[in-house]
Amino acid sequence: NDAGLKNLFKLSSIGWLEGFYYRPRIDLKAIREHREGLAMSTACTGGILAHYVAGERYEEMLDTLDELVDIFGADLFLEVMPHGFPEQQEANRVIAQLARVHNLPLLATNDAHYSLAEHWQLHEVMLAMQTGSTWNDPRRWKFLGGHDYYLKTREEMEAGFAEHHQALSQDEVRSALDNTVALAEMCRVEYL
Repeated sequence: NDAGLKNLFKLSSIGWLEGFYYRPRIDLKAIREHREGLAMSTACTGGILAHYVAGERYEEMLDTLDELVDIFGADLFLEVMPHGFPEQQEANRVIAQLARVHNLPLLATNDAHYSLAEHWQLHEVMLAMQTGSTWNDPRRWKFLGGHDYYLKTREEMEAGFAEHHQALSQDEVRSALDNTVALAEMCRVEYL
């Protein structure tokens, strides 16, 4: 809502002005102070829970999850993505298990960096330019898991989960996709 958008602006400013270390950062204390009007999802493999999964730091992950539940309650969604690289598969497996154990809703998203599937080469050219590399450099930085970082249809999302993430049932995937729509419909901002 409008209060949430103002709080999002405030948190962004805090990240850039007070928490900047290579990139803007905010902590849970700041989030707690500016939580009004916001819903939260736990993000991609770069998010805090997946970070703890990758480092096998499960106790810290559970402590952080408890704090997020305390801050957001029913407005907390545990995020899963259909990408097929191993880190995403393990993060989804653990996060789906957390959702089951803690009775929290899953949210299905796709890491989208370009609109259409056929734009993957343009995206890789941009990444090469940003990292000071060339297209022909075999060591140039690329996204993990292929060329599926575009805006997908529901059917494409379902297919990605079915292909790469058997740890999630079809019902969990459907519910997570429904929650994505429900979360979008929760957003009501008239801020001008």
